[in-house]
Amino acid sequence: MFVAGAGLLISSLPTVGGARLRGVVRQSRETTRLAAALRESVAGVLDVPESLPDGTPRDGRAESPWLRVPPSAPDEAVVSIVANPLHPDQRARALQAEREIQQAARASQDASQRDYERAVDAFSRGLPTPDRLREITLDDEGVAGERYDAESQLSVRATWQEGPFVLTRQGPSAPGPVASAERPWVCVAAAAGEYGRPARYAPTELWVAVGVSTTPTIRTLAETTFEVTLGPSPNGPWVLLQAQGDRALIETLIADAPWMPLVRVLPGR
Repeated sequence: MFVAGAGLLISSLPTVGGARLRGVVRQSRETTRLAAALRESVAGVLDVPESLPDGTPRDGRAESPWLRVPPSAPDEAVVSIVANPLHPDQRARALQAEREIQQAARASQDASQRDYERAVDAFSRGLPTPDRLREITLDDEGVAGERYDAESQLSVRATWQEGPFVLTRQGPSAPGPVASAERPWVCVAAAAGEYGRPARYAPTELWVAVGVSTTPTIRTLAETTFEVTLGPSPNGPWVLLQAQGDRALIETLIADAPWMPLVRVLPGR
């Protein structure tokens, strides 16, 4: 449904989902309206039960595979959807990820043990030994944990912007534009995937520039590094929507494009 891509970096703003972002966030008195419009947009296509603040089901039941975490404040323009830990399909995914993590960790431990034994043997023979032995790190768990985390949630955030917005994404292929059928926004998406050595995992992501008609600019900076520029809007402040997480949920957002509530909060609307 969209062009593949993966992982993410950023400059002058905090890192979001691995992507580095550069832009001017507009400090607006309309944050509560923006938050309400975002929740209305997402709920229009992803109507899932609300969870307790810790992400567990309020009714203790397992029927829904996804749950919506309640916002911490009325002006929090973020929607967080998480996997229901009691749902059988979600539990099966968690167990599979745990098996893959343990398998990768055992393989790394075995390799480290072999390196140690070779070093001991070399020392006993008076041969040169390595300055340091291989250490076990979190990278030795492989990408299973990163993949599981990415596919177990959906985070959708909206912010006011002024001027252009730049993000730098790391992944196996470039993000790509999403057709918006002459709607009052432009979209760019990137698919999940592994990249780099040691391998890392990048989540599925979507960026929507609401109130912007300028064609996004996508540049290749290196083999696995890509830069995307969104905006500016000729009409002043605009809304940036950033979504990352489960592929199927993001593809639903792309297919249904429910962003008109965000259009209505733009100045002059």
